[in-house]
Amino acid sequence: MNKQISDLRGHYIVCGIGGIGRHIIDELFNTGRLFVAIDRNEEICKELSEKGILFIKGDTTSSAVLKAANAEHAKGLFCALPHDAENLLLILTAKGINPGLKIVAKAEEDESEDKMRKAGADGVVLPEFIGGLRMASEMIRPEAVTFLDKMLKSRDEIFRVEDILVSDHSVFAGKTLKTSGILERKGLTVVAVKKGDQYIFNPTKEEKLGIGDSLILIGETKDIREIKKLAG
Repeated sequence: MNKQISDLRGHYIVCGIGGIGRHIIDELFNTGRLFVAIDRNEEICKELSEKGILFIKGDTTSSAVLKAANAEHAKGLFCALPHDAENLLLILTAKGINPGLKIVAKAEEDESEDKMRKAGADGVVLPEFIGGLRMASEMIRPEAVTFLDKMLKSRDEIFRVEDILVSDHSVFAGKTLKTSGILERKGLTVVAVKKGDQYIFNPTKEEKLGIGDSLILIGETKDIREIKKLAG
């Protein structure tokens, strides 16, 4: 397992496999992402081993443990530890190892969000805030919520909303949506195109794609992976 982890490139690291961490690794697994889980709990590590998931047993805030998870070559890190202080220390430690690492952290207190962003977190999620919005949505827009739930929880056909960056090596750069061939692919829907800080929702076929633009798509993960390869 150590050899497999040391060979990984562009993978994700999930720190803290509690309630939220379990959902994170399920989503990464279902969408075919490479990842390593880290937790100090013996029983959790046993479960991960039985499922064939790459893991490391240890203190996630330790530089040695993060280096063992090959943080230097990782693409992103999830901070899902129980306490905000632990997640804050984890952010600082991980950024010290890999300054370019993308980090998404969980925060219990509203005031922790600003601290975590200043420490280097690219995104901070507050479960209570998200839960409140989810409950309100269940009440006032139930059909939209049901659609999203079916999309996220389906085990037969894995549909997701994904974003794809148009790189300088992309075959899509300089083409319109029509000439790119994306719209001809069955089962893929272009929801929006992001240009700078602006989102163009429901773009026309003549929308031109430039380097640095992002496509927001809905589709099966296998089809989206093919598009991502072409996008560079």
